[in-house]
Amino acid sequence: MEVSRAISIEKDELVTEGIVERILWRDEATHLTIASFKGENVPDFAQNPMFPNSFTAMGIFPRLAISQNLVMKGYWARDKKGRWSFKVKDYKEILPNTEEALIEYLSSGLFKGVGQVTAKAMVDMFGMDILDIIKNDPLKLTKVKGISTTKATAIQKSYQQSEHLEELMLALKPFQISTSKIIKISNVYGAKALEKIKDNPYALCDDVDGIGFKIADSIARVYDKSPNDDFRIRAGIIHTLNESAIVEGHVYLPFEVMISKTQKTLQQGEISGKVDSNDIIRVSIDMNNAKELIIEKDQSVYLPVYYASEVSVGRKVKILLDKKPRAFKYDMEECIAELEEKNKIQYAPKQREAIRAIKDTNLLIITGGPGTGKTTIIKGIIDIYKKNFPGSKIILVAPTGRAAKRMEEATKLEAKTIHRQLEYRPSSDGKIVCERNEYNPIDADLIIIDES
Repeated sequence: MEVSRAISIEKDELVTEGIVERILWRDEATHLTIASFKGENVPDFAQNPMFPNSFTAMGIFPRLAISQNLVMKGYWARDKKGRWSFKVKDYKEILPNTEEALIEYLSSGLFKGVGQVTAKAMVDMFGMDILDIIKNDPLKLTKVKGISTTKATAIQKSYQQSEHLEELMLALKPFQISTSKIIKISNVYGAKALEKIKDNPYALCDDVDGIGFKIADSIARVYDKSPNDDFRIRAGIIHTLNESAIVEGHVYLPFEVMISKTQKTLQQGEISGKVDSNDIIRVSIDMNNAKELIIEKDQSVYLPVYYASEVSVGRKVKILLDKKPRAFKYDMEECIAELEEKNKIQYAPKQREAIRAIKDTNLLIITGGPGTGKTTIIKGIIDIYKKNFPGSKIILVAPTGRAAKRMEEATKLEAKTIHRQLEYRPSSDGKIVCERNEYNPIDADLIIIDES
């Protein structure tokens, strides 16, 4: 019977109150915390047998200190070893209502530099008004012996930081934003984070990596933003151009296509309502004037990052094409004929043309659907290159591990994924770092990229 009762409790969402006794474990990066609480009417199955009315709770707590009193919403759950804990989904802090509890609270660690003696002195002087003074008039704290102006400011700042982060966590968690991203938002916007988000949720798309239009639109809906809000339209334009680049490979869109796609994006978003194409046109022109968009004379619309990338790639391609190719030692037609005889095959005219082209250029792009003989061409190019340049270093790369494996099987040479060959790694700030770049290029005579 005890087991069935526990199972039903585990499914129900409950509210329980407790005072923090000990912090058992805490991950400072995510604020995931396991703590021991003292409460009343704690279910028998959840109580610590050595400490009556003590129970364990687990959840995301931006700030937590001994003696804090919390009302928590969640459910009871049991781990594989049969230990019960309260899984916290939401909570709010109950501020102390007696001077004794207030002294414990002030010396809990939430207030930088405040120990038991200082906390008592603060309460003795200001009584139950002390928290309001810390928040709104911290310089009054200098009346307390041992508190300088610098220390008073530090006490206020340390409390505000944790308090604002807690508010931010509670406000943004319903939108499935990870703790690490919420901390990043707090670091970017500071104490006024929630105020800034309420004013313009779409700024998150610009300022915080990993927050996209859909999340920002969900937040905007809660704050009753208009479907025709200029900030929303701007974010929709950027999202549309980014999606076209990432999903479809387009670095730009024709102006009319961009307008229609953006209109569709906005009207299928979280905020219902018609979006006038004239508003999108007006905002896009404003963005162009502010250099947030680049609209070319032929009406091609770019995000600046893709425009810069296209120009940069174009310049580098030109450098490759302008450079004189290495001179092949043997006649190309004889090499091709030799391969046909050796492998008992007959190259199609287009295959011969592709293989022949390697002697005249430093950059060759071969396109064709499945089964058109691209792999046969690659094998031919490798064999002819080896014959003409013995000992040369040939590198094969592909976008996925599966594609790289197919290249290896076909050519009998080692192949790597593109990111592995470039020695890709994520940096601590979430950006992409490639150890192989224009300043530290790949050591190779011939690089073949398949299915890029």
